[in-house]
Amino acid sequence: MRAVGLVLTVIAAIAGMSSAHETQEKKPQAQQTINRFPESRARLQGEIWLSWDERDRIGFIRGFMTGYEIGHYSGCSYGITLFQSEFVSAVKHGECRQKKLRYNESIATYENQMTRFYTLYPQDRDLPMGRLLTELWSPERKTLEQIHEWLESLLREDD
Repeated sequence: MRAVGLVLTVIAAIAGMSSAHETQEKKPQAQQTINRFPESRARLQGEIWLSWDERDRIGFIRGFMTGYEIGHYSGCSYGITLFQSEFVSAVKHGECRQKKLRYNESIATYENQMTRFYTLYPQDRDLPMGRLLTELWSPERKTLEQIHEWLESLLREDD
């Protein structure tokens, strides 16, 4: 799990440095004054996403998926240390690795969905990129509208 945290920290740092690689085109600013996620306090994650070109967005998705998988495997390996028997450890480790994340769509499809989400719902641009991606690949296969509705419910809960 430490590996996932480290990878996500590196990704966040890279995202913060992205302003030097932004396109010249101005994107409409989100009409958002409430940030529901700490990651978006300095700059809304959706605005960062929309400022990147397709190559950078695909690179982010690949990196995020790689980090997620490394974290999963590291967690499985760490779990071995929690068991006394080598046989039980080997069996459990194999089971853990078999439960790895199965992506439902291609990287290009995720890139398109994320871009559409941040474009269709400018008020939701505070949603961190990694969180949006994990919502899209979840076993429930949430639609863009379902993710938007979930975010709207968070605002209603705060009232």
